[in-house]
Amino acid sequence: MRSIDLAAGDNPKMARDYGRVHSVRRLKLRPGYRDEDPHPTFLSLKILIDGEEVLMWAGPDGPYIGLRASALLGEDSPLIPAEPPRRIALYSEGVPDPDESTITAVVSASDAHVVWSDFLECLVDSGDSDSDHTVVDLHPTRSRSIDVPDLIFDRQQYLAEVWRGIAAREWESDPWRTAQLLDDYLSPGRPWSIGEDFYPSYAEPANDDGAAFLVTLWDVMLVRRVVVSLTAAAGTPEQRARSMADQLMKTPTDQWPVVRRTDLPDQRGDG
Repeated sequence: MRSIDLAAGDNPKMARDYGRVHSVRRLKLRPGYRDEDPHPTFLSLKILIDGEEVLMWAGPDGPYIGLRASALLGEDSPLIPAEPPRRIALYSEGVPDPDESTITAVVSASDAHVVWSDFLECLVDSGDSDSDHTVVDLHPTRSRSIDVPDLIFDRQQYLAEVWRGIAAREWESDPWRTAQLLDDYLSPGRPWSIGEDFYPSYAEPANDDGAAFLVTLWDVMLVRRVVVSLTAAAGTPEQRARSMADQLMKTPTDQWPVVRRTDLPDQRGDG
């Protein structure tokens, strides 16, 4: 199995973010979509550690995606430390099932800290997990270790962030409802009037206050990606989403308010 060599920097992001094994980390949880995925099927929970989604590259089958936000931030959130400690699924190749690799860690707590330890990449069998595939047997039958050091969090900050996420249910908030409606209104798509054809992939709030929204669009070959920023006046989620959808669809491609543009390697090959 290929492991992450932190010293040599096999994965530079992991090496940079995890280089100080005993540092106390800061946890941030928010819904979102995987940037590289042009066809997301569900809203996942992004786990930000010191501001970076580093577990996305925690194993050899990355990039991984966070589990459903509603699964990890329900009323009985598995992220809350329990006694005895439990092994929790954090990221997966997709929806956790027996055929997809899942990144797991044992979550434990002391008076001052919460610790994620003993990271494993697992194939989650039904006998090894609960019905949501979020709590996994401490010693899964099909697993392999991954070279991720223990992650140590300040207990007070960690618990405050998890309880905030549980209470906020951001995926049900007006900003996310607006984003999902915007996605629905754009989903029929169209060949844009000028330049290359781009098609909408997903929409999401640009920040916590829901004042602006980002729409990610891909070209038909899934090689070129643009992200545009849209705003709308106050109103219901339906009114705001419709206003932004109309605004984008009436604007020529070369006049879009693009905030990010990415050209990916064309991996179609010659055959």
